[in-house]
Amino acid sequence: MLRRLKSWWLLRKLQSNCPSTVEAAEKSLSTLAEPSLIPALIPLLGERWHVKCAAWQVLESIDPNWEKTAPGTAGLLRFAERVNAKQGQLPSDVVEALGRSGDPRALPCLAVALENVQECAIGSDGDNEIWGVPNEPFKRALASFGSAAIPTIRPLLASKNEYAKSAAREVLAVLKKAEKHCHG
Repeated sequence: MLRRLKSWWLLRKLQSNCPSTVEAAEKSLSTLAEPSLIPALIPLLGERWHVKCAAWQVLESIDPNWEKTAPGTAGLLRFAERVNAKQGQLPSDVVEALGRSGDPRALPCLAVALENVQECAIGSDGDNEIWGVPNEPFKRALASFGSAAIPTIRPLLASKNEYAKSAAREVLAVLKKAEKHCHG
């Protein structure tokens, strides 16, 4: 009980605005390596950069394949559904983790999230923000499901969102090419 209480207290510290507090909480949580924290850490992947990095480090210390564990997959799906319900932008790290999970329940979440993709700041050249569409993670995640993703991807071809439509065309082309290579 005391260990669990300490874990949750450290989890709150991980959300601090102070990078040094976040770093200290990350180190403590990493040594605890408590799998029950995985679902609570996943929403932090959508937070500020230093919080997101710390949460990612703790997840990796708990289990390098955390996204394939039952709590990891369930937490990813819940987080994606919550973001999708608000029509928000799903963080690219979460998109990629959903793809690595290998869970087919992630496909509808990925499709809805791709429909919500909008142009945003994706980097900086030092002086100016670089704007673009973060659909590469979606393409990798959807393609990782192979032909099982095709029924989910096809409806995206009729999407009003040009970014989603473009990504769907590209993934289908990759999957078609891969299928020809396997059968050819």
